[in-house]
Amino acid sequence: MTLSVDKIIKIMKENTLRVTNSRIAVAEVLVKFYKNYLTSEEIHLKILEKKDTSCDLVSVYRVLAKFEELGIVKKSEFHND
Repeated sequence: MTLSVDKIIKIMKENTLRVTNSRIAVAEVLVKFYKNYLTSEEIHLKILEKKDTSCDLVSVYRVLAKFEELGIVKKSEFHND
């Protein structure tokens, strides 16, 4: 299932979560690169590439944690053995 930014905003509102610029910026990256596995750092870099948006790495981690709670994203861990 793919989500749009509008659907993510709707989920946030349904869960009484404020719709902030940081959350929208993360949502936009997730929607744009939905076929890719991105790390928090990669999401942060994609946001920084946009000149009109500012979001620090800690905010990205917090947004992703909240999105995971809401079922918007699923955390995956990859280990190099």
